[in-house]
Amino acid sequence: MLFWIIPVVIAGILGAVLLLRRSTGVSSPRLDSKVDVLEMWHEKYPDHPASTVLLEPSGFAALIDLEGGGTGILWVFRNRVVGRVLQQGELQENGTQLRIAIPESREPFLVITIQEPMVRRIWLETLKTVLSEASKS
Repeated sequence: MLFWIIPVVIAGILGAVLLLRRSTGVSSPRLDSKVDVLEMWHEKYPDHPASTVLLEPSGFAALIDLEGGGTGILWVFRNRVVGRVLQQGELQENGTQLRIAIPESREPFLVITIQEPMVRRIWLETLKTVLSEASKS
């Protein structure tokens, strides 16, 4: 006789979760437009003007070439976009993942998953060059 109460309770819980998600605007930003990424970079780092952007295909991260040399990185962390000017760090490749340890950051490391082998190779070689040059200066 009480078998109808279980679906009603489950439907109520699911409805509350969906309503809460919509009302709080839970959504992750994406980095999929070079123009938008450059605007975000210039807002966060006006003293480090950017020239070009290398987007990661899933919209999780972007490498930023800086005018006058140097490289920055923007990435999605929880529901916001954070960035750093890469000055030192360690890079490891593990399958489809690139792990960047950034010592001066509050986040001790960043993991970027790139499924496409050619894109991953470009990111890997770019980051190797950037981090080895940064450690020399």
